[in-house]
Amino acid sequence: MKVLSSPHDQNIILDYLINNEIEAQKTESGIWYVITETGTDEMPNEKSKVKAHYTGTLMDSTKFDSSYDRGQPLDFALGQVIKGWQEAIKMLGKGGKGTFYIPSDLAYGERGAGASIPANAVLKFDIELVDFEQILTVEERAAKDQETIKKHLADNNIEATKLKSGIWYVTTQEGEGENPSVKANVTAHYSGRLLDGKKFDSSYDRGQPFTTTLDRVILGWKEAIPTLKKGGKATFYIPSALAYGEGGSGANIPPNSVLIFDIELVDFQEPMSPEAQAAVDKKIIQDYLTENNINAQETSEGVFYVITEPGSGGNPVATSKVKTHYKGMLLNGTVFRFLL
Repeated sequence: MKVLSSPHDQNIILDYLINNEIEAQKTESGIWYVITETGTDEMPNEKSKVKAHYTGTLMDSTKFDSSYDRGQPLDFALGQVIKGWQEAIKMLGKGGKGTFYIPSDLAYGERGAGASIPANAVLKFDIELVDFEQILTVEERAAKDQETIKKHLADNNIEATKLKSGIWYVTTQEGEGENPSVKANVTAHYSGRLLDGKKFDSSYDRGQPFTTTLDRVILGWKEAIPTLKKGGKATFYIPSALAYGEGGSGANIPPNSVLIFDIELVDFQEPMSPEAQAAVDKKIIQDYLTENNINAQETSEGVFYVITEPGSGGNPVATSKVKTHYKGMLLNGTVFRFLL
């Protein structure tokens, strides 16, 4: 199929503008536009991530798409959309609105898009730039987060201490004893909120502290918890890279959010060495056997056993295929399902 020339598209746009008595301006690339609201002075660039509302129509006024109809603006990186949009969006500030008439070679060209946008279609878009932010490098994001945290602290007259990782914290209650290691199993109460004060989670609201190991939480918690002692409380200001980063978390934590956590270390337990754990397990078993008057034998691996019926023939080896019936119980008598 022959690609229609740019002059053809220009004639289509000009005819539409004249027939509808619209005064529009033209870019060097051939886009015609009318800015109805300029928005803020700062405008996005090719590295921006933007949020925009829009309505798209063909030149015969047939609507093919609208974020307004869905009630949800579109989030996207500026480099991921058609060239006409890449140019149009950069003419708007935050809150800005405009109507753009985009030639086919800056839209979907000779391929069109689905059943709604024919090949070589000139498109009209009414666009509202709801918001935007620059896509930053890791270093730039870290620097911006530090500026954001320091401004928040200054604005609220908060004196905080900074960790090497970039986390800031204020101790509100000293605990007692030792600090947990990063391998500890910890029990903590917490309340998490955004910098604007919006709370997104709280163990206090649930009336139940949170128990976990520190390898299962965000990096910010892995850094924060070991600064506390049992019974200690502190407020932590955690940069986005040590929280949920670019992905955010669900509907309540937007991408690249600095988070505030009020954390109380209720208790913690350090993991035992394999030898210490084996000794504890052995004593538990021996106590159980004694209390229940059970005479058992012990293997070299520390397994205690009682043969209730010897059976016949030889014993299986490690490579044997076996068929068994079994019943698995905890020492308190609770039956569990054993999955091989």
